[in-house]
Amino acid sequence: MKNFFYSAKNHILSKNHPNSIPYLTLTLLAVVLFVTAPKNGDFWWSEAPRNALNGAFVLDFIKAMPFSDPVNWAKQYYYQYPALTILFYPPMLYLFIAAFYAVFGVSHSSALACITVFSFFLGLGIYKLACRMVARPAALAASLLFFSAPGIFIWAQQIMLEIPMMTFSVWSAYFLIKYCENEKWQDLFICAVLIISASYTKQMAAIIGLSFIVALLLGYGIRIFASRKMLVIAAFSIIALVPLAFLQVKFGSFNVVSVVNRPDFQTDRLSFQNIFWYLKQFPNMMGWGLFLFSFLGGIVGFLNREK
Repeated sequence: MKNFFYSAKNHILSKNHPNSIPYLTLTLLAVVLFVTAPKNGDFWWSEAPRNALNGAFVLDFIKAMPFSDPVNWAKQYYYQYPALTILFYPPMLYLFIAAFYAVFGVSHSSALACITVFSFFLGLGIYKLACRMVARPAALAASLLFFSAPGIFIWAQQIMLEIPMMTFSVWSAYFLIKYCENEKWQDLFICAVLIISASYTKQMAAIIGLSFIVALLLGYGIRIFASRKMLVIAAFSIIALVPLAFLQVKFGSFNVVSVVNRPDFQTDRLSFQNIFWYLKQFPNMMGWGLFLFSFLGGIVGFLNREK
């Protein structure tokens, strides 16, 4: 048995498997995230247990198949579990959590395992994306540095929407860059599907999608829509986002109203303090070391840019 594991290790780390170290490193990172995370109902953020419960709702809905009167079924479920926030947020993550519940049972650990898998693919996506710009060791370092940020590390151990949303977004950016390199319409279609999936995980990903459109227009101009295939991708994206827009207007707007109309939370949204609130949070979210490293790296990159 010892010789078997020794041979397997040498085979994996041999020259025939040059990419094995990043995969093993990111797998180890995912294991550490899962093992060190709270898993016994001790959620850190109030939204996390609601997201976990939403996954249970989706699983029970699929099992019950109450198509004759789904609204009444949902109401009865809500009367029993009033912490539900289903449809206040897009449903994509809850489908994945429901799948994990179906395999591993409904528990905090099962929901966390789902987030952990997303964390692995997020790390892998960052690595693959960085590999297109820097050497593999630097790309792996970039992925690990990303998860060293306190804000990312905490969210990777909670049942929250951010990590899955970023996973879809990073891989969407990866295929966007592939399209810019080879101009294969299949890559742009995959990019569109992934950013739509990100938007159905958390609405703010739609802003990333808009930045992709701006990048394509700046790079290719209006001729990007000269191809019939590009028009099909554009039409597919618009149609696919219509249900999300409906959900946002019908249900998601409640979240906005619940904040801006709160009597105990009246503030000027255009004040200097609110506009730069996130900027002031960067050192806390990233950690001062990574924040300064990124800031200085940006300056060096700007000074050394190609003329």
